[in-house]
Amino acid sequence: MTYKYDSSSLLIGQGLSNFLKFVYTPSDEIEFGLRFSGANIDYANLEFNLYRFKFNARYKSYIDFPIEGISEGVLVSYNDTVFLDLGVAGNSLPFLAGAKIGNFELVYGNRYFNASDSILTGYNLSGGFVDMRLIGGIFLEDFDPIIYFDAVFGDGNLKIIYYLRNIDVNISIFDYEMNGMYSFENGNYKLGVQLPFWETYKVFGEFEQTRILSKWVLGFAQYEEDYNLGLKIRNELSSIFVDIFGEVLF
Repeated sequence: MTYKYDSSSLLIGQGLSNFLKFVYTPSDEIEFGLRFSGANIDYANLEFNLYRFKFNARYKSYIDFPIEGISEGVLVSYNDTVFLDLGVAGNSLPFLAGAKIGNFELVYGNRYFNASDSILTGYNLSGGFVDMRLIGGIFLEDFDPIIYFDAVFGDGNLKIIYYLRNIDVNISIFDYEMNGMYSFENGNYKLGVQLPFWETYKVFGEFEQTRILSKWVLGFAQYEEDYNLGLKIRNELSSIFVDIFGEVLF
């Protein structure tokens, strides 16, 4: 539920948004998911395993890959070592194909991430107290690099992604989380922080700056196992809005 601050009436109702997500998992090999928002389907996902093969058909959702590409398509993988994802994008057939040998992986994308073909290589390292994954690649048309780094150490996690001239950084230690984004193309940036207090409560804040406007968000929420409920205040286009949000799992 969204309210807008007004000097005479204090708060004015701006509307209500809602969605219903349905996930059906009859066994460890089959999963079906839908998300409805009014009369629209926000996304759909069908996944099942057959022997060592995995099949996934999706609508407006992404495959389990560090870099987001085509959001509609069909994925086929075998034994978590080779995979082929056939995307749907107009009259073309973009695809992403990859193979993993030991700790190394090689991936080729045909118009999968943008209008250019791409090649990516990766390395996975697990040892001591650090689990690390590093992927580096390049778009073949303009030679723009792609970089993904993910390191898990104890109760901490560091993720860095450089993709399409944007860099995203996320740092989490215990339940403390900080994230930032910067665009080398237009100078836009975003900074965010999330801090826990007591056992199930978190406070969070975010600031975003673009060429045409500035936005900030402050809020707090309670996160339980089967529900969450929160309140946030945000400033957009010189107006202040108050959002009450929540989610129920049943």
